[in-house]
Amino acid sequence: MASLIFLGAVAFGLPAIALTAGHYITTITGGPPVAFASGIVILAALCLTISPDMAARLSTIIASTILTVLLITIGIGLAGIDWTVATTNIAPVTDISPSVVLAPFMMIFFAFTGWEVASSLSEEFRDPKRDFPRAMMLSFAIATALYLAMTFIVQTAPQIESHEAAFVEILGARLGAAGGLLVAAIATLVIAANLTGALWAVSRMVFALSREGHLFVRLKLNPAGAPVSSVILTSLIILLVLAADGMDLLNIEGMLAIAGQNFFILYGLAGFALFRHARHWGDRGVAMLAILVVTGLLVVEGLASLSYPVALALVGVVGLSIRLWIRRKNASSG
Repeated sequence: MASLIFLGAVAFGLPAIALTAGHYITTITGGPPVAFASGIVILAALCLTISPDMAARLSTIIASTILTVLLITIGIGLAGIDWTVATTNIAPVTDISPSVVLAPFMMIFFAFTGWEVASSLSEEFRDPKRDFPRAMMLSFAIATALYLAMTFIVQTAPQIESHEAAFVEILGARLGAAGGLLVAAIATLVIAANLTGALWAVSRMVFALSREGHLFVRLKLNPAGAPVSSVILTSLIILLVLAADGMDLLNIEGMLAIAGQNFFILYGLAGFALFRHARHWGDRGVAMLAILVVTGLLVVEGLASLSYPVALALVGVVGLSIRLWIRRKNASSG
């Protein structure tokens, strides 16, 4: 059930990431963002047909490139701020109502997801018990610091017309037209690299689910040890969602909201799992806090939007019931 809710999130989240890159390319060349986004997904899938060792090295390069580019972007953005008027665009705390804060909550929450996707790669850690918690905590701290800095830059910038590619306007105004084009090009490469890493992690999870018998299809590794079939399956789903966007059946805001909601629900399910299996009351307290926060915010957001994750959960329950029935039938006949 949790796996299907997760896959239901990335089925919309990864296309939204690809579309973001598509919008950046559009600022340079014009044309439909969906076409560019689809091309990036196909390129990422081709990159992931290489060997696991090469994919691991590629993932390291991706992470280093993203961090370096973001730090440079933040440095240029902060250097161009007029600090004498920087705070005038920020609303006082007293003027901020709960409804305003909660309105874009699921989209904002999605911005912080992704650092935990490495959990599907945990079996490839040399020492998972030691390295996995460190990786999770450090990744969350870095992601939070980067987002706070970039949010401050956007908030203190003049009026922005293209919110899908905000930093093209921000740094373009400070570096000139050539600077805007450079930022768009770099942002496209960074997002494409990020998408490649996310696609690798998700395809690994899809392969693991298939290997453990949770899917109705058996996926295999190629002779080099890469999960090519799961990469292709995941990529096809992303391309179908992008096609729906191209036909105006979806939009990037809706994709982000759906993905953010599913990820948020997963945190609640993780809280239940921790509460059940924790050995110390301190851990159970943290779990209960997570459960209460998730439940409260979902109620505020409205239960009508829960039809999609509820449907995925029901599919998971039905699928598990069928597997258990088949297992009992085979056991009795044997």
